[in-house]
Amino acid sequence: MGDLLGALVVAPVLLVWVTAPAFLANRRSYIEGAVQLTSLALISWYVFGNQPPVGIFHQALLYVIFPFTIWAAYAAFEEDIKGSITPRKLADMVVFSKDIMKIPPKELLETKALLTIIGGKIVYQAESWK
Repeated sequence: MGDLLGALVVAPVLLVWVTAPAFLANRRSYIEGAVQLTSLALISWYVFGNQPPVGIFHQALLYVIFPFTIWAAYAAFEEDIKGSITPRKLADMVVFSKDIMKIPPKELLETKALLTIIGGKIVYQAESWK
C-alpha cells in the first residue's frame, strides 16, 4: 500500500503544494475542493469498501485516477499542455510492477512503483528497473 499510496496520492499532493503559487481562496475554490473531496471519498468507499467484482472495480478505479488529473489541468487553465498523455503535452507518470487495471483489488497493496517521471526527468528508478 505504501508505494501505491505514495505514487497515486501523496506525491502529487506534495508536488502541487510545494510548487503552487500563492493561492487566494474564494467561494468557488472551496466548493470545487469540497466536491472533489466528497467524490474521492464516495468513490474510494465504493471501490475499496464493498469489494465489488474485478470488472466493476477497475471501472471505478478509472473514476478515481483520471478525473483528478484532467480536473487539475483545467483548474490551472493548462488543459492544452497537461491533463492527458498525448503528443506534445507534458506528462508526469509512474510505471508500476503490475497492471493496476487488470489485477484483483487485494493485489494493489503489493504493487511497487518501478519508475517515476516528472517533467520529463526520471526522479525515481527501482533497482529492479535499472
